[in-house]
Amino acid sequence: MYYAREPQAALAALRRLLAGVLLPLSMTVVERFGILRGALPRQHRNQIGDLDPLIAATALSHDLTLVTRNLRDYRLVPGLALYERETS
Repeated sequence: MYYAREPQAALAALRRLLAGVLLPLSMTVVERFGILRGALPRQHRNQIGDLDPLIAATALSHDLTLVTRNLRDYRLVPGLALYERETS
């Protein structure tokens, strides 16, 4: 956006888009993140970064289905609804 013909317009458009997409980092999300991070088995805790459990905690806190290609790691999260595309 910084290299667009009209950077300010591009930045304004991005802000409008993100305003409807980003969810707040609430205490509920942070507490759920802590529980998830601590509950992961040690071998998985070391291989999964902090962002995956934070994303999972956000989805769980807002009762959302997570759309991701990283099913391997997110399947470790109990109760997390995952979108799995049917392959044909």
